Amino acid sequence: MLVCGQRLGEETHDADGRHCHRPFEAICVHCRSGTAFGEPLREFTVCNIQREDPALAKQLRAWPNFRQPEFPERDRGDFTNYCPSCDPAYEDGFLHDEP
Repeated sequence: MLVCGQRLGEETHDADGRHCHRPFEAICVHCRSGTAFGEPLREFTVCNIQREDPALAKQLRAWPNFRQPEFPERDRGDFTNYCPSCDPAYEDGFLHDEP
């Protein structure tokens, strides 16, 4: 569980008053196997997801708060976790680091 307005390993912060400070479920994408730059990989996490194929879209339906932001002035950004209560994006860059 994460807390809205709190970065991993830090105290709660809320400089702009947009966060509700409620705990919520967040996800990161873990793969059993795949390739990156032609190299085979096993047991890894991914970040900076910018597109989804039909198989990933189907799996992610279970987590509607893990989605792409909508920027009217530019392309959509990377998938990220959003607080289900107050909706700001959670700064989850460290969530996807390897253990």
